[in-house]
Amino acid sequence: MNRTRLRKNAGLGQVRSAVVLLLLTACAPVPGRLLLDDFPDLTRSSRPATVAACRTLFGDLDRLVDRAGVRDAQEVRVTERPHLRVDRVLAAQGRLARDRAAVEAWLTLAEAADDRARRAELANLNLEPDVQRRMDQDLARCRPLLGAEDRGRPLAETQAWLADIAVPDEYRRWWRVAGLYWLTSLPIRAGVAELHGQIRATHRTAVDRLPVQGHLVTHGAATTSGALDADEVRRILREASRNPLGLPQPDRTDRDRLFAAFAPLWEVDVADPNDRLGRPCWGGEDGNSPGVDPDHPVVYQHLSHTFLDGRPLVQLNYVVWFPSRPARSAWDYLAGRIDGLTWRVTLGEDGRPLLFDTIHNCGCYHLFFPTLALAPVGDGTSCSEPALVPTYLGDLSPGERVILRVSSVEHFVTHVRIGRGAALRPSVTLVEEEYGSLRSLPRPDGRRRSLFDDQGLVVGSERGERWLFWPMGIPGPGTMRQWGHHATAFFGKRHFDDADLIQRYFMRQPLNKKSTAANQSSNGEYQWPTVSSR
Repeated sequence: MNRTRLRKNAGLGQVRSAVVLLLLTACAPVPGRLLLDDFPDLTRSSRPATVAACRTLFGDLDRLVDRAGVRDAQEVRVTERPHLRVDRVLAAQGRLARDRAAVEAWLTLAEAADDRARRAELANLNLEPDVQRRMDQDLARCRPLLGAEDRGRPLAETQAWLADIAVPDEYRRWWRVAGLYWLTSLPIRAGVAELHGQIRATHRTAVDRLPVQGHLVTHGAATTSGALDADEVRRILREASRNPLGLPQPDRTDRDRLFAAFAPLWEVDVADPNDRLGRPCWGGEDGNSPGVDPDHPVVYQHLSHTFLDGRPLVQLNYVVWFPSRPARSAWDYLAGRIDGLTWRVTLGEDGRPLLFDTIHNCGCYHLFFPTLALAPVGDGTSCSEPALVPTYLGDLSPGERVILRVSSVEHFVTHVRIGRGAALRPSVTLVEEEYGSLRSLPRPDGRRRSLFDDQGLVVGSERGERWLFWPMGIPGPGTMRQWGHHATAFFGKRHFDDADLIQRYFMRQPLNKKSTAANQSSNGEYQWPTVSSR
């Protein structure tokens, strides 16, 4: 396997998906049971327990999943290793595996990623219970065999193979060529620069001077008793990093404590029913219409990782959804069904937040809110979209939380501040759920289907802007996306889950207590400090 092959295969799949999306935007997956006749080996009551038979099993199941249109796109299948999947961070981590223990630990994570995806795919095939049970048993018997084969390979051979693994980017080169990217991106750059200026001005406006179209409703997670000081967070991260890769993997209890400790409050300007947070679901007369149920407000949690100075860091992702982004006018090309936001907290090794950032769930409007432990440096090239830093945030003390002001209709994050005391009492309680649950949702007819299609897009959430911005190479700009598919820059290339995202735009900066105190305002926010650059 090599990177070129991986990218080529993924690129063809993306092109095919784009064509299908334009022609059949609401097409439902084909039930897996209708395709089983083409894969007789999958229905066998027994199969020989050999590596060859197991490879055939995984290969046939992949083809069945693809034919049924229920491939889970969150992680990428590893060519010639059908029992492994990777994301961008895991691919980068594999290149750092220096010894056999680290390689084996990496293989375990890649196996677990495939297992999670395959469970969702099997559920979405909607097979007969006895068939699915048999497949589960066969997969459970085959994973150890294929894993043993991987672990039995010479270390040098495996390291060379790991060094060549890469996840395809979300940009289509031929779209940029066909769209005369180097010419058409010029007005896009000017528009992005103007938008960045407007966003900075908005965030520097006092929160009590921001317009309110309806009434402010504060949404907070159900778990609010999770105050942790930096020492306890540091202990959790240190214990979770005691593995050959040094990749923090907190257990379920500690993971829940971290999410509870840093959960933000969403202060939403509710002037329209579409401003209410809710749970994504399948509905409509045919059960094939995705929507968001505002009667069940939910925040989805997802733990991820990144790297800074070669060290892996934990990231806490909080994801919310709105029923739609309603149109301001008949020509509003940003409007569409289903909308959402992701807020992320990157924790430093010292147990304190290092960086906050947010995107709309289409990957749009990527805003960075660093602490004073970081200084901006840019990415060293004028060919890439710069990081938008509206303001800095200070450290969070136990009992404090970040409060996000969210505008009506557009659902922009217009202000970020640190709150305490009475300001932290939500009027709407958000139920906490795993982001992974969106990979297989129940339908009204009792069957199951992912919120996302096999290219990581929410079908039905398309925006009119895709007809304007396609020369930038991003399939379906404005369409809601699955984790791992958030391109966050129109020019250049940037993904929300890039392993090197932070160090492309920031460097560590020693804190000066005097300057820190001088830049802290009475409400816990930080004014723009003077920071050094390289």
